Amino acid sequence: MTVKMTNDGRRYHAHFDCFSGAAGDMMLAACLDASDSLPYALLLGGSSPAEEASAAAATNSARLLSRVSSDIERGLPGLRGEFGLSSRVVWRSSGRIAARKVDVSSSHGHAPAPVPGAAAAAAGRSGSGPSRTSAT
Repeated sequence: MTVKMTNDGRRYHAHFDCFSGAAGDMMLAACLDASDSLPYALLLGGSSPAEEASAAAATNSARLLSRVSSDIERGLPGLRGEFGLSSRVVWRSSGRIAARKVDVSSSHGHAPAPVPGAAAAAAGRSGSGPSRTSAT
């Protein structure tokens, strides 16, 4: 994917080497996170000068997430008003690792599907599952 992102006409290329796959929300979160580290505001194109001026104070990630949401609604009109996108920073490993997480919400209140095997793994960690030690 190549996108014009600067006022001076420079172009950037982002390459993703997903040898074992990647979820769409993870890919979007990575792009949003990277956009905030740019030393300039993204030129998203297709916006009116008034929209660009009013969004100038927003972070790159907020502007990009808003653009993705509106592009989905324009491209798939049947989804208009059916979903919401939000992002937040999450911390893992006792606060040593930070990452951006994208949440997709449904206007119908659908709950996310459970992760396959998560209940069994949790039972094994809590000690309530079968013992893994062998008798000698």
